[in-house]
Amino acid sequence: MLAALVTTGPTPTPLIHGSSGSAIFNGRSVDIGRTLDRLQQAHITTYLYELDGDHAERQWSELPTFLDAAAQRGISVMAYLFPPDETNGSYQPFGFDYRQWAAQLSQLSLAHPALTGFVIDDFSENMQVFTPAYAKQIAAAARSQNPHFQFWRRSSTPASWSVSTPPCAGTTPPTSTA
Repeated sequence: MLAALVTTGPTPTPLIHGSSGSAIFNGRSVDIGRTLDRLQQAHITTYLYELDGDHAERQWSELPTFLDAAAQRGISVMAYLFPPDETNGSYQPFGFDYRQWAAQLSQLSLAHPALTGFVIDDFSENMQVFTPAYAKQIAAAARSQNPHFQFWRRSSTPASWSVSTPPCAGTTPPTSTA
């Protein structure tokens, strides 16, 4: 079963959250072919690829391969990051420097255009970390290499998905993630 299917924009774009309930694993690694097969069967066009605290470093190293395979199938990908309170105190390779995560993901998107942006989970629930000033810095870092790279924040509020363009302004979802 695929997890957390939602749509955005005036012409809905299906999104799938890349949790262990949606990715198919082969040992500790994502079985890329089978996962992408499942996404295509469900007509998913954008996949949220988790960089989970316990496994983020391995998932980061596997991300370019996943992105290339997703691009071949016409599936766009957004990286899904977690706030510090949802990790076990370690978040490698960039720690809790979300500016660095944003800049590195933006750089990666230039070589792997299937990567269209990233999401930070429970953003508004962690305002002690994601202050307005820090959120603007994260958004600037996201556009530092690729001006079209998207920064989304996810919250458990009624307007739960929002795009930050300009940084942290409004709650209007994007019309396209491709």
